[in-house]
Amino acid sequence: MAVDCVVVNITPLRHGGGQTVGLNFVRQLARRRGPERFVVLASPGVGYEELEAPGVKVQTVRWPEFGFVQRLHFLNRTVPQVCRMHGASALFSMGNMASATSRVPQLVLFHKAHFIATDPLARLLPTWRERLQHRLERLYFGFGLRRVTVVAQTECARARLIAMYNLRPDRVHVVPNAPDLAGRTDPSPGPQALQIAGLARPLRLFYLALYYPHKNHQILIDVANRLEALGLEDFAIVTTIAPDQDRGAQQFLHRMRRHAAGTTPRFLNVGPVPLGQIDHCFRQSWACLMPTLLESFSGTYLEAMKAGCPILTSDRDFAREVCGDAALYFDPLDADSIVRAILRLRDEPGLRERLIQAGRRRLEQGFPTWAEVTERYVELLRRIARPAAVS
Repeated sequence: MAVDCVVVNITPLRHGGGQTVGLNFVRQLARRRGPERFVVLASPGVGYEELEAPGVKVQTVRWPEFGFVQRLHFLNRTVPQVCRMHGASALFSMGNMASATSRVPQLVLFHKAHFIATDPLARLLPTWRERLQHRLERLYFGFGLRRVTVVAQTECARARLIAMYNLRPDRVHVVPNAPDLAGRTDPSPGPQALQIAGLARPLRLFYLALYYPHKNHQILIDVANRLEALGLEDFAIVTTIAPDQDRGAQQFLHRMRRHAAGTTPRFLNVGPVPLGQIDHCFRQSWACLMPTLLESFSGTYLEAMKAGCPILTSDRDFAREVCGDAALYFDPLDADSIVRAILRLRDEPGLRERLIQAGRRRLEQGFPTWAEVTERYVELLRRIARPAAVS
């Protein structure tokens, strides 16, 4: 069915992997030539405004970063008002949550893996406030899925969504992320990449992630202690945590301070890395180390493959689906398992190069381009759209 106007709610995608997905999607919307008009609701200052083009109008509005009630108000009052204003025939909600009050046919992009987690909640969300908010959000998330079409980024996420929320299989689709090959890498290495290059220890294990409990940074304390106890002098762990992000981040960095001391530190935190510097940081690293417990996809894997950086990561379904034979797997809850994987990468002849080549093959053969991803989204929107939807 032809689509006249689509409202795209992209306001929650402000940083990290979400920002990368959002920018690539809107960039491709601006490049394509089709009959549809798109109104993109986006947070200001992220870069979306620069992508406005004929057929793509970017309307900035602040996503309520804190407050569950404020978010509900935004989703169920502001978003339907925008749909009415533009006579939308479809709504694409890219931030997990549907607008439960809008009668416009709706496509929802799912990427908050907490909603399909099987790990104990206390391990992923350590405070009772976080767990309470999660339960409220999950109730609303499930309620909002009743009348919408859902897109997951992996087959394993699709299977869990169907099983845990009793969804019709024909209403849940898979559209994987694409490698970010848009040429946004800065021409020269910046301060963070130079810091990594300056480490005296050559085997640099790079973990690109902000501090969240499900990212499992805490296990790195035990990994660093074991590497030191074994007398292994070549290894260093590099993280990208904002020191003032929250108390958990501060506590982790405080506990790692002993390994960060001296002229040859075993630990370095370079802080959040700008998008244009990610490739440079991977190229200065010996391996990508990701002991994460939970992901919906993780473009970090693709960034590592693109940079020719071998991957050491968690033996979880999401990681195996994305990485396949391009990674070495370990138990993310067992520091000894992580150390064994590190030592195997160091000691097994040819293993590092095999992983690098496997990553390059997966990038070439295993994933669509962002142009193809965008067309899949547009095709799904055409399927669900109606000519004169009224919110």
